[in-house]
Amino acid sequence: MRELTPRQQEILNLIREWIETTGLPPTRLEIAKHFGFSSPNAAEAHLKVLAKKGVLDLVPGTSRGIRLKGGGGLPAISCGCCRKTPISSLSSSTSRGRSW
Repeated sequence: MRELTPRQQEILNLIREWIETTGLPPTRLEIAKHFGFSSPNAAEAHLKVLAKKGVLDLVPGTSRGIRLKGGGGLPAISCGCCRKTPISSLSSSTSRGRSW
């Protein structure tokens, strides 16, 4: 990993703190507002450089698509319907439809 500039380190720290506080990474707009950038494009440019330096991954097509290397970032969310339950343990009320 190449060394980060002070600004890049600040952005990385913000992303880590945001994830620790909210459970989700910040959007480009939230990063831009925090640092006083004129547009989310400036935040995107910083994120692309951080990705190139190997400290995070960007997930295309998502506003919060930032994954920190070594954990953190976009969380895995389970809807609960994909859990492994033996078919024999399902009651008749859940076999006709969802139980929610």
